[in-house]
Amino acid sequence: MKFSVKRALTSLTLSLMLLHSLVFAGYAQAAMISTQNAIQYEQQSLQKAELLSALEKQQVQEKLIALGVDVDAVKDRVAVMTAEEVRQMNSELNEMPAGQDLIGALVFVFLVFVITDMLCATNIYSFVNCVNR
Repeated sequence: MKFSVKRALTSLTLSLMLLHSLVFAGYAQAAMISTQNAIQYEQQSLQKAELLSALEKQQVQEKLIALGVDVDAVKDRVAVMTAEEVRQMNSELNEMPAGQDLIGALVFVFLVFVITDMLCATNIYSFVNCVNR
């Protein structure tokens, strides 16, 4: 039997591909989720949708721009808020009197972003320094 470089390279390539597929193969897991978890997920999604719809109002956008905040950055931050942050934000909005909801909400959003900038979670405002650096 003759030694063939082409055959050896093909063999080596196929062996490496097989080894790669065995080593780096992902494992899928399936599990049941409770009704309570599904409900909490849906509530969080609805609460985020409410916050994002409030940001679509012209008055809110004008006030954010007046405060020096990029509206798109606010929308991105709301999209990645934790469930607790969304709950807190919505409870603040719901507790405010009807005439103060817009200004109070904007001040609250501004303060949340200042705090997250200070904690190095975001980098929205250039005038806020990160305390961890």
